[in-house]
Amino acid sequence: MSILGRIERKNLALNDKKAWNTSLWNLRGSQSISGETVTQETALTYSPFWNAVALIAGTLGSLPLHLMRKEGKNKESATDVGLYRLMHDTPNPYMTAMAFRECQASHILTWGNGYAEKVFNVMGEVTELWPIPPNRVTDMKMTDDGDLWYEIDVGGEKKWLPRKQILHIPGLGFDGFVGYSVVAMARKSLGLGMAMETFGSHYFGQGTHPGVIVSTPNKLNAQSHTNLKTSLTETYSGLGQTHRLMLLEEGMKIENVGVPPNDSQFLECVTPETLITMANGARKPAKSINPGDEVVGWDDGEAIIANVIAVGKPKVKNLVKMRTARGRELIASEDHPCLTIRKLRTAGSRPHKVNPEKWVAIKDLNIGNYVRVAFEIPPVESTMTFDEGYFLGAMAGNGYIRKGSCTFTTADSEVVDRMGEIMGSFGGELKPKPLELNDYNYEIKTNGQGRKGSITRTILNESGMVGSHSPTKILPNSVIQGGRESWVGFLSGYFDTDGSIRDIGEKQTPAMYWSSTSLILLQESQHLLSMLGIQSAIYDMGGGGKKEVMGQICDTHQCWGLYIMGISQMTKAAEILILSHSEKSKRLEEYKDAPPSRYREENFLYDRVVSVEEIGEGVTIGLEIEGCHTHITSGIVTHNSRQFQIPEVARWFNLPPHKLKDLTKSSFNNIESEQISFVTDSILPWLIRLEQNYNMQLLTDRQKKKGDLYFHHVVEGLLRANAKDRADFYKVMVGSTIMAPNEVRALENMNPSKDPLADELFIMVNMMPLSKLDSYLENNSGGDQEPDSQTDVTTEDEDTQQPTNVRKIGRA
Repeated sequence: MSILGRIERKNLALNDKKAWNTSLWNLRGSQSISGETVTQETALTYSPFWNAVALIAGTLGSLPLHLMRKEGKNKESATDVGLYRLMHDTPNPYMTAMAFRECQASHILTWGNGYAEKVFNVMGEVTELWPIPPNRVTDMKMTDDGDLWYEIDVGGEKKWLPRKQILHIPGLGFDGFVGYSVVAMARKSLGLGMAMETFGSHYFGQGTHPGVIVSTPNKLNAQSHTNLKTSLTETYSGLGQTHRLMLLEEGMKIENVGVPPNDSQFLECVTPETLITMANGARKPAKSINPGDEVVGWDDGEAIIANVIAVGKPKVKNLVKMRTARGRELIASEDHPCLTIRKLRTAGSRPHKVNPEKWVAIKDLNIGNYVRVAFEIPPVESTMTFDEGYFLGAMAGNGYIRKGSCTFTTADSEVVDRMGEIMGSFGGELKPKPLELNDYNYEIKTNGQGRKGSITRTILNESGMVGSHSPTKILPNSVIQGGRESWVGFLSGYFDTDGSIRDIGEKQTPAMYWSSTSLILLQESQHLLSMLGIQSAIYDMGGGGKKEVMGQICDTHQCWGLYIMGISQMTKAAEILILSHSEKSKRLEEYKDAPPSRYREENFLYDRVVSVEEIGEGVTIGLEIEGCHTHITSGIVTHNSRQFQIPEVARWFNLPPHKLKDLTKSSFNNIESEQISFVTDSILPWLIRLEQNYNMQLLTDRQKKKGDLYFHHVVEGLLRANAKDRADFYKVMVGSTIMAPNEVRALENMNPSKDPLADELFIMVNMMPLSKLDSYLENNSGGDQEPDSQTDVTTEDEDTQQPTNVRKIGRA
């Protein structure tokens, strides 16, 4: 086709309104079917879309970009050419290359096109590049002689610039001139995700209701119709109208229509009784949580405070029960995800190579997997003193609390003295009971007037422990919400009265433990230890049923123990607890100077799964946590798992879902292959698009005619493996005459060796330079000989323990 024919075809493409649709590249605001206004700006408020744009733009902007010079078969960086500095360092006096290229990439990813104005020197070379927001490029046309012109909006005035002054990088487009806006093309998908986010917040948090039909057997006159409409509008319209009463007249009845959110699996679910850790340290069942409550969430490896923005209505779903080795139990819907790792270590306690954290649905957990446990929640304001906590802990261990009078039992004089001091500070006293009854019984004297105005009685009444017996004792909410001092005080008092500790010199595993016939008391105490950063475990200590005790058959209760095991955790306990029992205190103090633990910290951050079983259908409640979308469920880090069309966004940008933090389809073994897929399938097409446009639009005609300069991104860093894999790769490359040692050092960002042999190629014959191969073959033609002592050294491979001959190269 002739040049004029090609120009005519281009003009047809630009004048064809179907092919040239400005709404696809210059979107100024468009409402999706879902009702959400989806623009470049509003789309970026939707977290998966922001994540995708930031990921790709950040990757494209951060990759090293070199202007290369080709001379025959050799290639080198053309650092002496001005364009190298322009694209590698600073495209203009106010922007770094990273900022400029990231900005331009974000424009292409959202608007479909990236624009920049060129500034030239007298030689016609580009010396500066200034980005142009795509919404300021309002038109584009081609003249009769085939030149492209762009109309730029500059402060409300129109300015036409020729193509040679514009760096224009289009995205995917059907005419080859203009790229289509991803936002416009993906409007339905983005609108649905944004609408789900808005609807979920309004429905659960502020009272938006599904549609209803109001029917009546009678015909309504105009006034009755108006009254009914007004009543419905005032009662159910707008925000914050949840659960308001509506009165119906004249035999009217109301019916829900449509699909309510709790039937659309909008949120993943926990059971109504599941305990959620609140921001004040307490644990509340899911059924008692309301929008606006503050809970403990999880973000980037640490606990944070997060708001509950939605609570779903009860729904029946398939339930799964999961138990851990340290006594935690979680019952939730089968698709409720936990933060999980496959395993902690291989044989010999060596760190496992492929061991990433990922979200795994509870039904997909396997025995031997490890779930993340939340430790050290954000600080809780102290509302209870150490002494108050100690008093309640001691009473939980050896106290009998009645409405009328209370007793305390202990055989340790130091604990008696400590309790006496505390009672005195409360205005009461610890009075020994008559010796004929029990040598170790003490009566709690409150010294209040009719039990009113007594500090002791107030503390006991608020604890919720009045009337409880050993199997029914609980850890008071007043302690849990009382802050760190009350936690330490309670655990110290409880341990002084009902705890045991092994001597550090014993052959048994170092351990300390609380024992009780109340499992709830120990579970809440385990929660306190977690908030203090200490891992613990609950074990069945046996008992229960009819047994002979001192010659008599008695009904006994089952007993459990709350154990702290391991040197590192014992050391933490020794630094935190303040004991009065002299022998226990002495033994615990010895752990402060104990040798380092042989276990890695990961052993205590996770809890091993020991059983996963389906238990049939049951009622569940969905929680939506703002921002982090996570909560601490029965002490385990879990996710409320709103997907919000994440797979759809991933498809629009051709990204592996795991790059948008969706690991539901990733396995423990395919993360590395998915990273390679990210580079080859997601990033490489963009790199080629950018490089070819830079070559075509930034190089001068003389440079392009000469053909020795071209732009190239360095992507090896994205594909870099771990240290061992890289070492194995380099060993093959150096030993196969492909790379020289100094080329390896350059890839590892190391200075070159000054040894001249480091620039030579080697072959796998005692790893010698190729230049010495002939002499080696000549000297060894008569048979095998001992290696040259001046050129070879013998080493021992760490894994195989086999001697290997390698060529010795001097260090710089």
